[in-house]
Amino acid sequence: MTIEAVQLELFRKASPAKRFALMSSFSSTLRKASLKNLEQRFSNPLEARLEWMRLHYGEKIAQIVGNKIQVSRSTVNETEGALQRLVEVFTQLSISYRIVGSVASSAQGMMRATLDVDMVAALESHHIPEFASRLKNLYYIDEELVSEAVARGSSFNLVHRDTMIKLIFLFSANVLTTKFLSRGKGSRP
Repeated sequence: MTIEAVQLELFRKASPAKRFALMSSFSSTLRKASLKNLEQRFSNPLEARLEWMRLHYGEKIAQIVGNKIQVSRSTVNETEGALQRLVEVFTQLSISYRIVGSVASSAQGMMRATLDVDMVAALESHHIPEFASRLKNLYYIDEELVSEAVARGSSFNLVHRDTMIKLIFLFSANVLTTKFLSRGKGSRP
């Protein structure tokens, strides 16, 4: 069974409310990541939110909304929940990783909608048994497919069982991804 078939099966079994909640969660995660980056650039959270409005809705809307923008803090959403255990395992096994794709672009200030999380990871064959063992209860993971992908330096997918969020992995066996993992602030671990 392909990873897409597993994800589709999980979607089909989910109630309409669960599917809607998942889409809302992704939108919320992307918005929060985008705002978080802008808050790091601006000293005032309201200025950051105004800039976010300019980027996504244009100057006119940003001017109309102006000071009516509210600063809020909310709890962990489904996307963050799907990543939490995975990030813990990467850290515990000393595997370098980066979140890339739409989630990363949102963290840089430009929101993009997505139904998955793209990651680059320096996963090596000796990590696989422990990696799979620590994740198998929360994620759909095929250890054989992971081993094949690592051996080829290609990609593989996981699906977080509770949220149906697909996580797509690329590997540092590729020279470009090796360079990517080694640059920039916030390299993990």
